[in-house]
Amino acid sequence: GEFDERSQKRLDEAEKANKIILACQLVPTSDMRLITSLKPTFNADLGFEFTEEDPKDMPPPDPELWVALKNGDLLTEILTDFYDKVYVDELLSPFFHRVTKDWVIQKQFNFMNEMITGNLVYMGYYPRNSHHWMVITNELFDHREKLFDDSMKKCGLDVASRAKIRKMNDFFRSRMVKEHPWPKILDGHIYPLEGYETHIAEIEMVCDKCFREIQIGEPMRYNTRLETIYCKECSANI
Repeated sequence: GEFDERSQKRLDEAEKANKIILACQLVPTSDMRLITSLKPTFNADLGFEFTEEDPKDMPPPDPELWVALKNGDLLTEILTDFYDKVYVDELLSPFFHRVTKDWVIQKQFNFMNEMITGNLVYMGYYPRNSHHWMVITNELFDHREKLFDDSMKKCGLDVASRAKIRKMNDFFRSRMVKEHPWPKILDGHIYPLEGYETHIAEIEMVCDKCFREIQIGEPMRYNTRLETIYCKECSANI
């Protein structure tokens, strides 16, 4: 809902962006709904989900589908054809400008491998957190699915298996489609949607602005929404 600016007095910009308010000073200027704790529900009015994604809440494994995908060989072929199209697609390519095609293919292969076989081979955020900063409409989601289905057809996957994968992909629709970015939720903590954090590099990294290598032990700045990192020199201009 809407409220008087006094309701957020002295809060920082990240807290304000996440609609955190001071209840003792709240002055509503419209009808409101208050959320006081993490709940396992999606709030359509606010547009984001106050629950941590459970890796166990996934589609059941389908060994027959993995066999139809030739134990992964056909999946690699499908993903390669699909991302060849994505990287030149006007609507989808902006989401991938910071990562290589080979990296995305391998990441998506591991994710789908885990979804289909149940084997714990995927290392990364699950769909809600990995897409938390992306504004994805139902139309854009459908566009992505159309391109993926075209690749499955082109690579010769049978009709029944294509339907299974479409159903699996649609399982994650509510965790990805939204009108504005969501905050990332990890270990019960809601991270600021906008803002920067200062960290010490624990592994070697590359600055997303100047592409200089960031050495272990070197300070760096981290964008909490875009997940970009900046070396000490570039951080001074942020």
